[in-house]
Amino acid sequence: MLRAGRPSASLGRAVDTFSPVTRSCARPACSQPAAATLSYDYNARTAWIDLLEDEAHPMRHDLCGPHADQLSVPVGWDLDDRRVAVAPLFREPIAS
Repeated sequence: MLRAGRPSASLGRAVDTFSPVTRSCARPACSQPAAATLSYDYNARTAWIDLLEDEAHPMRHDLCGPHADQLSVPVGWDLDDRRVAVAPLFREPIAS
């Protein structure tokens, strides 16, 4: 995270607060903000798409929403999209 905030009298730089760093999609030429994380296991021939992880990891890849939605895996692999749709707070009553 990048520091931002009030300058320190002794150091002449900002301290005490942090500003978030936005991660971008890992696909070449895509500068959209990341919305999902792709991870995979070669031995199990499985790939997973999860909601964006809190921290980046060298064995996972960040993807924007459109690239995560359009992802396909090699023949013989399974794709498990574990992103959770937000459930409605209230259900509409059933008409009688």
